[in-house]
Amino acid sequence: LPPGERVLPHTFAVDKPVRWDVGAGRLYRLETTIRLGQQPVDRREDAFGIRTVELSTDGLHVNGRRVQLYGVNLHHDHGPLGAAFYRRAMERQLEIMRDMGVNAIRTSHNAPAAELLELCDRLGLLVWDECFDKWNETAGRVRGQPSHRAHAERHLRAMVMRDRNHPSVVVWSIGNEIPAGGEGVTPE
Repeated sequence: LPPGERVLPHTFAVDKPVRWDVGAGRLYRLETTIRLGQQPVDRREDAFGIRTVELSTDGLHVNGRRVQLYGVNLHHDHGPLGAAFYRRAMERQLEIMRDMGVNAIRTSHNAPAAELLELCDRLGLLVWDECFDKWNETAGRVRGQPSHRAHAERHLRAMVMRDRNHPSVVVWSIGNEIPAGGEGVTPE
């Protein structure tokens, strides 16, 4: 990169891609290496899936096929195990739900752990990615500050930037528990 530049445009093609799909979490791995001369100075691996998603009056379509959602509303905790993220406990929970016929997870009421999305990517589960459900003090706002706009933009930008390459994520949402007439239910 030239000094001061932050983006290096690059394109690549995947011949005859195997698509990520519901129940078939087919993933590719992208390896990026930054070199200073010939010396590697940073390396990163990212998993990604290739799929299409369309929401129409006929419903949700994944890879051109209409998909009926059979979902659950999944809070972040593991019951008696507590609120810390235990990868195997979540994987087991998702496997049990998948075996029961669940194909979609709605995270509530916070941006989910990145590991949850990695598991959903691998297991072929669709995700309704929810950022937050409240606009008041429980959402980090005190006496109306920061403004709704600043609050939402900060949290949504962080969530979308982090989660945008997960093939499991098909819907983004906010604010599911805002009563009529409550703070946040305004044109703003």
